[in-house]
Amino acid sequence: GIGLSKKHIKKLFKSFSQADGTTTRKYGGTGLGLSISKQLIELMNGKIWVESELDIGSNFIFEIELPKGNIDNIEQNKDISASDKIQDITSLSGSKILLVEDNLINQEIVLGLLEFSGIIIDIASNGKEAIKKLNINEYELIIMDIQMPIMDGYEATKIIRSKNINIPIIAFTANAMKEDIEKTKFIGMNAHLNKPIKVEKLYEVLLKYISRKSDNNLVINVDNTKINIPQFVNINSKIGLSYMNENKRLYIKVLNDFYNNYKNINLDNLDNIQFKLIIHTIKSLSTSIGAITLHTISQELDMTQNKVFLPKFYEELNKVIDELQYLEIIEDKSETSELEISNTKRDELFDTLKATVKTNRPNKCEPILNEIKKYKLSNDDQNLYNKVKQYIEEYEFKKAMEIL
Repeated sequence: GIGLSKKHIKKLFKSFSQADGTTTRKYGGTGLGLSISKQLIELMNGKIWVESELDIGSNFIFEIELPKGNIDNIEQNKDISASDKIQDITSLSGSKILLVEDNLINQEIVLGLLEFSGIIIDIASNGKEAIKKLNINEYELIIMDIQMPIMDGYEATKIIRSKNINIPIIAFTANAMKEDIEKTKFIGMNAHLNKPIKVEKLYEVLLKYISRKSDNNLVINVDNTKINIPQFVNINSKIGLSYMNENKRLYIKVLNDFYNNYKNINLDNLDNIQFKLIIHTIKSLSTSIGAITLHTISQELDMTQNKVFLPKFYEELNKVIDELQYLEIIEDKSETSELEISNTKRDELFDTLKATVKTNRPNKCEPILNEIKKYKLSNDDQNLYNKVKQYIEEYEFKKAMEIL
């Protein structure tokens, strides 16, 4: 952060006190948080203090002694709760929603979390595109990103509400301050989903605003047994997997996409709008994958827009990218295709692939992609397969259909 002088540290834990009154206007806050924290910690016979250097940053540290919790009971209750919510979400099978989100990885995460729900998800990349889709399609709910190019979520929501359309609109944003939530409600949004998204909260919101189609819940099993997550140094895979609903396949895909999107990123010459959009996105995505230190630095950049933090940002990003490049190598070590394929079998498989691509559902395409992968293909067919698979993974179904 901006750091503190010794003079400011002395008064920091007093009520209604801030190091500099101007920070209240710039960063928000009342000056009560640290005072309340100090009182709570001292009630538990603990202590809190700050270590800081002006213009460098601050560490706020506290110590308390607590009895050991029963971790087995906690984990068991967590598993039961998550399982119940997964079973509940399948009661919305057949519902159609619109996801308005410009970032492909965020699209991928939402689609992955709802992959087995049976919910039909249409995608728009900005507010203008969302309004066009809303004019020709019927949806039961909209998940609306806030910061997007061309038309942001605020403007899109105002236009939708001006047409007296009462569809539930859920804000989808990394901005979670009280004033952000109040603004989304003021312009007509019904609820607020924070990025990175928590699966329980996503399911809770959908179940609240969409009427159930069936009481016969489906049983969902995600096979994670054949997927190994490497041990990382700069990425906490436990945190990352928790945001992916423990779906290892989705997590590996998101990690690879993060690597491909940001391995050569250069923010030095971007204008302020582009800079803010990219940093804002990396801020939430870094938490989604479990890169917590990168998230912290990104948050500083997002709040201050001060490029003095860029060297540290690049340093942390490169640490993450360096680890993820080995993940790509691990994935590339898949088994080679051995089976010969006849022309008839080839046509049959690619016709089936074409039919499943029309569903716009990656999970329906995956079995036929895996089946085709077993066979030795000609160079042309292998290139076609690779390109179609890439388009499906990027949710570019129209492009996949065109080349098929």
